[in-house]
Amino acid sequence: MVMMRKLALLTLLFSLPLLGQKKDAAPQLKSFTVIRAGTLIDGKSDSPRHDQVILIRGNRIEAVSDAGSAKIPPNSNVIDLSHATVLPGLIDSHTHIFLQGEDPNEGGYDVNILKYPASLRAARATVSVRRALEQGFTTLRDVETEGAGYGDIGIKEAIEGGYIPGPRLFVSTRAISTTGGYPLEGYAPELTMPKGAQLIDGPVEARKAAREQLDNGADWIKVYMTHRSWVGKNGELVSQPTLTLEELKAIVDETHGWGKKVACH
Repeated sequence: MVMMRKLALLTLLFSLPLLGQKKDAAPQLKSFTVIRAGTLIDGKSDSPRHDQVILIRGNRIEAVSDAGSAKIPPNSNVIDLSHATVLPGLIDSHTHIFLQGEDPNEGGYDVNILKYPASLRAARATVSVRRALEQGFTTLRDVETEGAGYGDIGIKEAIEGGYIPGPRLFVSTRAISTTGGYPLEGYAPELTMPKGAQLIDGPVEARKAAREQLDNGADWIKVYMTHRSWVGKNGELVSQPTLTLEELKAIVDETHGWGKKVACH
């Protein structure tokens, strides 16, 4: 528990812009924060460094130096972690903050979409991002909301606005698959069921879906390529691509035109 508290403190320090002023607040001069680290694991050195001083200006690390030679600006906010181990914030490049690992015996994946209102799913997502930050993750790439529409955009805006604590978010909004290429599945054919992704058929619809998601704030576009997989008669794994090459090319071309990238499942 002590280590978790120390890690949480450090990640909060590296997330100062996420927990700071709201967007409409008056701009302020960037102040200095100084961390005295007993042991520093910087991810670059061959071994841990001891008795280090980390100088942060605003939301950027400006310098790391030995405590004996460090120059600390006057009126700096000093955080004493001289008896702790300090490391940079972690990055998780594949998360789903709107999924909560539902018990298969209680409805599993489907219950998220069929039972829980969007407001409840958003509230649970705020808990997910707070826990991620407390566990040392200062950046998440969240690869789609699984039927919660553009809810990740709202969570990202709430973090950036200082309303809730959380890591920096790079969001993928709705994701893209094809007819027969994503749940909900297995229900009576006369029912029109909600889906966990935006479904398209053909390159025109594919490009339009990418445009819609990018226009609504997606940082990445997520595509599903391997939904249909099974074990063949000889025990081999068989996988049929979900999107055609033409559909995929349309999505990638459009996304790259916006200066963004595509993530593939």
